[in-house]
This record gives sequence, C-alpha cells and structure tokens, in this order.
Amino acid sequence: MYWLARVAGRPLVLRYGRLVLFPPEKLEKAERWMSHYGAMGVFVARLLPGARQLVGIPTGIARMDYRLFSLFTVLGATIWCSVLCWLGINIGADITKGEMHRVVFWVSGTALVLGGLYYFFVHRHMTKKPEIRNPKSE
Repeated sequence: MYWLARVAGRPLVLRYGRLVLFPPEKLEKAERWMSHYGAMGVFVARLLPGARQLVGIPTGIARMDYRLFSLFTVLGATIWCSVLCWLGINIGADITKGEMHRVVFWVSGTALVLGGLYYFFVHRHMTKKPEIRNPKSE
C-alpha cells in the first residue's frame, strides 16, 4: 500500500477511493492524522486491527522516508505478532483444560485494550475539526 500510494499518489485515491470505501473526506482525515503523529502513528497503527493494513496509504502519499516507515512497521508488527502468539498459546492451553471462562476473559481484555488504543490514537483525532488559520492575524 505504501508504494502504490507513493507512486500513484493522492489523485488516484481521490478518483477511485470511493470504490473501496475510502472517500476524499477519509483521505483528508488520514493525512491530518499522519501529519500529526508521523512515524509514531505508523507504529501504533501496526498494533490496531484494520488500521494496520491501511496506514501505508497516507504514509506513501506523505512520502515518508521508507526506511523509517519500514522500521516502525517491523517494530509494530513484531509486537502485534508476539501478542497474538502469546494469546494463542495461553488461550489454546486453557481450551484444552476446559477452562473456557479464562478464554473469554483474555479475548475480552484484549478487545478492550485494542478498542482503547483505537479510540485514543485514531477515532479521537479523526473526529476533530481541522484548525482554520486566519492569514490576516499572522
């Protein structure tokens, strides 16, 4: 997604984005989010389901340094995969013991943490209205 967005750029997303549920309004919000959070936004987005696949679009359009993008992608994906493996091992062990209540606890806790991360880093920022500057006052 990074390279497609970097090569094709904003015009492609503006023209065909609606076809894949990515209208211009979402692009503008994603660009604001990217300009606000930068590389740390890539890292956090790699920890969030859904956002992890799409973070390459605003990053590519913003022409973020590919090495920096790759570094934070690898760090975020490593944590994401490690957590999933750890949960899989623990949940799998609990299922074989017949302790389904522990499985429900772990899945619910994980969903709560991920939902909180999503709200704090994505949703809260996306719902903010852009600041309008008055050039006469500067």
